[in-house]
Amino acid sequence: MTELTYKNFGAKVEAAGLPLVIEFSDEPTLPQELTERHKERYEFYRVDASKQKRLAKNFQLISVPTSILLRDGKVMQRVRGERSYEQWCRILDLD
Repeated sequence: MTELTYKNFGAKVEAAGLPLVIEFSDEPTLPQELTERHKERYEFYRVDASKQKRLAKNFQLISVPTSILLRDGKVMQRVRGERSYEQWCRILDLD
């Protein structure tokens, strides 16, 4: 999963050809199975919220982990807390 920073965020979002799942956390929480099995439908990124406070502030995060689903540069959904693979499949409609 690619790490996003304040410097590379705009370029990565603009270049995205798929919807994005961006995890804001101090430690990775997205299931590895999710990021590997569904990379043809979503691009998965991680922001280290403790190091990228400016970027976290731009998304008005209340707590971490929080994942943001972006489509065409717009926030479609926020998912707070850690979720299982099965829960993510339901959230992203991957059944």
